[in-house]
Amino acid sequence: MRAMTTHVALLRAVNLGPTNRIAMADLRALLEGLGYGDVRTLQVAGNAVFTAPARSAATVERAVEKALANDLRLPVKVLARSASDLGKVVAGNPFTGDKGLHAVFLSGQPKADLDPAEYAPAEFAFGDRVVYLRLPHGIAGSRLPSWEKVLGVTATARNWNTVTKLHALAKG
Repeated sequence: MRAMTTHVALLRAVNLGPTNRIAMADLRALLEGLGYGDVRTLQVAGNAVFTAPARSAATVERAVEKALANDLRLPVKVLARSASDLGKVVAGNPFTGDKGLHAVFLSGQPKADLDPAEYAPAEFAFGDRVVYLRLPHGIAGSRLPSWEKVLGVTATARNWNTVTKLHALAKG
């Protein structure tokens, strides 16, 4: 029997407007069609938790992206983390409290050197393929950069409440 790993998949820029629309039932069916088990979704923003034979998160990303493009004609990027890696993201958050916290998941380790003081009162800190944010005036009130442009990697953001809910689902 093959070992199973719990993964969290984060679809980038789905269900934000009229483009890149996907029903969560369709996402669950797509993931089940890939042979993944115990598939659950959270909210309509393209968050899924599932088990898969022990594969790297990068392999899962490529498989889900390919299936989305081929089966649903949905060309979106997918970032995946194992349950263990998501636990490290949660444990590594340098900010306290729960007001205005977000995580920006990255496809790779950033190389950019940004001065956080330039973006005050927003605060950010880099972790392992993640940017932790504290936004006292919310996303709309911040002057943060386009992470993809300045870091040169694919990025997708989730509020901290969603991150911790996904972590709880992934832990089982």
